[in-house]
Parts: sequence; C-alpha cells; structure tokens
Amino acid sequence: MNRILVIDDEDFVRNMLCRHLSRSGYEAIGAENGIDGLEKFNHHQPQVILLDLRMPEMGGIEFLQNLKPEVSSPYSVIVLTGDGTDKDAETCYQLGVKGFLRKPVNLLELRGLVRNSFELVHYSAKIQELNATLEQKVEERTQDLQKAHLQLQISYGELERISKTFQLFVPNQFLNRIQTLKTEGIKSGHVQEEKLTILFTDIRSFTRMTESMSSSETFDFINTYLGHMEPCITRHGGFIDKFIGDGIMALFDQDDSANQALLAALDMQEELKRYNGERMLAGVSGIQVGMAINTGVVRVGALGTEHRLNSTVVGDHVNLASRLEELTKKYKSRILISQYTYDEIPSTQYLIREIDTVQVRGRSESTTVYEAFDGDPSDVKENKQKTVGLFAKGIQLYKGQRFAESWNCFEKCLEVFPEDVIAVEYIKRCRYFQKYPPDPERWDGVILETETLQDHTIRRQAIRYELDAPIDLFLSSDKNSPVHGSLKDISIGGLLLELQYPLQIGEVVTVEILFDQSPLKTLLPCKTSKILCRVVWQFADISPHPLSLKRRGLKFLTMPLALEEMLQEAFTKLEEDHD
Repeated sequence: MNRILVIDDEDFVRNMLCRHLSRSGYEAIGAENGIDGLEKFNHHQPQVILLDLRMPEMGGIEFLQNLKPEVSSPYSVIVLTGDGTDKDAETCYQLGVKGFLRKPVNLLELRGLVRNSFELVHYSAKIQELNATLEQKVEERTQDLQKAHLQLQISYGELERISKTFQLFVPNQFLNRIQTLKTEGIKSGHVQEEKLTILFTDIRSFTRMTESMSSSETFDFINTYLGHMEPCITRHGGFIDKFIGDGIMALFDQDDSANQALLAALDMQEELKRYNGERMLAGVSGIQVGMAINTGVVRVGALGTEHRLNSTVVGDHVNLASRLEELTKKYKSRILISQYTYDEIPSTQYLIREIDTVQVRGRSESTTVYEAFDGDPSDVKENKQKTVGLFAKGIQLYKGQRFAESWNCFEKCLEVFPEDVIAVEYIKRCRYFQKYPPDPERWDGVILETETLQDHTIRRQAIRYELDAPIDLFLSSDKNSPVHGSLKDISIGGLLLELQYPLQIGEVVTVEILFDQSPLKTLLPCKTSKILCRVVWQFADISPHPLSLKRRGLKFLTMPLALEEMLQEAFTKLEEDHD
C-alpha cells in the first residue's frame, strides 16, 4: 500500500489533503506537528511525506533535521507552505526535499508530484535491493577461491547493468560536472555556475486526453511519445534533465547551445507530425506540444544529504523557460524563445517574429518573447510570413502609444491571417488603451503574465501611492450575519483583508471604505469619499476553526469591470449634492 504522512498543524488543511489522497488510492496518515510526525514516521514508515513549514512545537525544517528513520528505507518529502521564502526552499532542498509547493496547493500539480515521488521511491528501493544483493554475492564469492574468476565476471556484469540503470536517472552530463575524482566524492552543495540553454515541452490538454485512459494506457502513450522526442534532443547535443509527467526539461551545453536547442525544437515538431500520422492511422486524434527555450547562467549541482543526493539545475533562467512554456497556451504558439536566446541565434536563418514583452510570475524584469514558426503547418507559416513586417510595425506603434495606427496594422494582418490570435489580442489592447489612456510617463507596454487589461490600469495607478492615510472599513454580509475584519494593506489591484470569523460558502460581503487621501481615491477621477466593491469568499470547504482565517490574510480583488458603474454613481451623487 502506498502510504503518505501529512504533517500540518491546520486541521482543515490536513484533513482535506488526507481525504483527497485517500480518494486517489493512497493510505493517508495525519500528524499535527513535527514531533507527532517523527513518531508516526518511525511507526508507519511512509514512502512520501507532505510537510508544512510553520508549525508549533516543531516546525518543518526542524523535523527534517531530526528525521532519522529506525529502518533505512527510501522516502520522499514534499513541502507545502503558504509563506516559505527562497532561503527556506534552499534549506529544504539541502535537507533532501524533492518538491516545494506554495499554498493554496494546485491539487492536480500535487497529485502529479506525489505520483512521481512514489515512482522515485520505488526505483530507489529497487536499486537499494540490488546493491544489498550485490554485496551479499560479492562476500560469498570472495570466500570461494576456486570460483573467483567466474564470480568476478558475474559481479562485473551486474555492476555494469546497475551503472547503466543509474545513468537513466542521473545523466552523465551531470556527473561530469559535479564529480571530483570518484563517484563517492560527490557531496551535497557541490555546485557550479554555467551558461546553458533550457528547453521545456508540454503536451496540450494532456489531462483531458488521458481521462478515459487506464493507467497502463496512459503510461504507454507517454512512453511512446517520449520515445519519439528524445532522439531529436540527443541529435542536437542536448540531454534530458528530467521528465515532468508528460513534459520534458532538456539542457544544451554547447558553445552554440541556443541554436542547437532551437534546431532540436524544430526537429521535435517535425517528428511530432510523423507521430501524429501514426496516431491518425490508429484511429486516435493527434496531439499538440508547446515548447519554450531560454538561455542564461544557471546553477548546476547536487542537493541533498549524506543519505540522499539529487542532481539539479536551478536559477532564474530555468524558471523563465518554464513560464514561457506556459505562455505557449495563451499565444497558441508551438515554439517560444526568450530575448536571451534570440540574441544568440542566427535569427535570419529562421522564421521568427516578436510577439510581446511580458513580466512573468516571480520575476521583476520584463522580457521580450519571440515566436519561431518554422514548424507551423504550411498555410499558417505562409500567412505569418506575409504579415511579419506589418505585425512588427504594429508592435512598435503599440509601444509608442500610437494605438489607432497600431490597431490599423493588426486589422490588416487579420485580413491576411484571420486566425492570428496574437493580432486579435493587440487589437483588444489598442481599443482598451484608446478608451483608458495609460500614463505616458509610466508606459512601457509591459503586461504581467496573468493580469487583465483592467488589472493593468489599476496596477499602474495604485503603484504610485503608499497607504499613509487612516481608512475606515465597514463590512456587511448578504446572509445577515455579523462580519468583523480590518484592512491590512492595499495590494496591487486589490485589498488585503483580515477576517475574524470564517464565512459561509458563496457568502457575499459588501465592503465600504471611507477615506481622506488613500490610494483608492485615484481610482475615481472625482471628489467622492465612498467606494463600494464586492468580494466573494472562494474557499472550497468550511473551516471548523475560526482563527484559521485570521492567521491567513484573505486577498479580495476589486472588480475593474464595475469601474464605469462606480464612476456614474459618483457623478450622480455629486450632482445631487450640488442641487
């Protein structure tokens, strides 16, 4: 039975995770803090641990430091935290943690990480078992001098097989970087910085595709797909760092790594066409794969403890490549590359167009994103080639705040290529910014990865001010229940409230704010002292602990789409006061 130990001091979170994991076929055991967790770990010997960081009596990091299982069996630790810092993450990885997720947890992502953790534990146990068997055989064979030569040959063959198996988990390219003299000389913390190119790939709509598949069918599908993709990477000098479910993270370390990575991506798109042909003949639909490439300095090394090591690549450029891969869904693009990669390739040899400048999550700097469309279907590729000059002109006009002219350029692009979703997106932006002109002094054309146009306007207005004036907050509920809370902070695009009691599911709370010179005044270009915004509690279950919401600040965003309605109400109020 696959056993999971869930350690979290919040009963609601712990019980919810245990229920969810039990429904997924796992044996879930709960522990309320680190001390309770150590006792239950040694008693139950779980293969996977879900660990909270901030707990009374003994926190997550102290738990990891005291984790000394009585029976040396493989296990994997995944940290779930609501406020963990980058330093916390680094410490956890040094202590052997295999995953670090932020709360609220994406249950789909958690299930995938838990599933991969059990697979790694299973393989580790197999390797451990093989090593134990090998040691026993070597001891027996050394006692028999007459059979020494034959037994040594057998041992060598088994060692070679195990070594090849080990290489499937840790690529030689990693070992060549972190190995000093011998394999046993590798230690955690052995790290070096190196400029690499990172390639991320992911199958579009994978979850929906596999809903009707059995477990064996799903694995057969993934393995067949990966079998088609891997040769394209190795052909161009790359190597696979890890498989992330249906996704691939590959690295290229040559002098022209950026160019080789793009060639590999285009090769993969061509191989995908052949694979889709096989699928169509078999009576199943084809698949689409999003790919993203970024180039930069990353940290290559070993993380873990004396009992468990893991090779890894970390750094800002790894995160950027992952975020760009997610953006392939938004832009309906097959291959996206960053500015850093674009600067290092012979761009004239490829079909490439600039599509946007974005600031991805977790990154303070913006980056220009390009689309490489050599691998697109022939009709799409032809239409993009026809409009590439007009498209580039439209972007430059957009950046120069000449929205009407930019709009006209993209309209002409759509006349040639009506399915160009990126041109449609720019028309929406131009139309919006003509109606709500941005501040010329602060305009940079950068849109955050996940924000709407309305969010963008509010962010640009609210970011100029600080919360330095007293604010009175009044809360009322549509359930006629007493609501008590306080305004903690003005965040980008919304309010940070702290409630003293939990709300019912779907309960709507009306928030009235009276202010003198608060940042929210800038949202209304008129003299009024009241702003009415509506917020909805979005938790999926009722917490039995009233203090659980008090400890956790709840972020309720204002509704930008109601801005015109609020303005009209404000002007009506002014006219009434004037009369």
